[in-house]
Amino acid sequence: MVRSASDERGSVMLVAMVTLVGLLGIGGLAILSIQSGQSATGHERFRRVARYAAESGIAAGMEYLRDALQPGTLWSAEVVPNN
Repeated sequence: MVRSASDERGSVMLVAMVTLVGLLGIGGLAILSIQSGQSATGHERFRRVARYAAESGIAAGMEYLRDALQPGTLWSAEVVPNN
């Protein structure tokens, strides 16, 4: 039995559709991967900024306490009743 070109048209369409669905799936996975990567980068940046702010506050507090320390009275000037 000899097949004609019109008999093979359906199989070409099927292969094209399967290929298209596969490529769309790969594209969707790439988009999800990029979005999760950007989200992780945003969280890391937020953590870094928060840490720098906390370290800056600690450094400012330490500087204040060093300036406020009197060698003879130590912290007595800073600590008062009912504070």
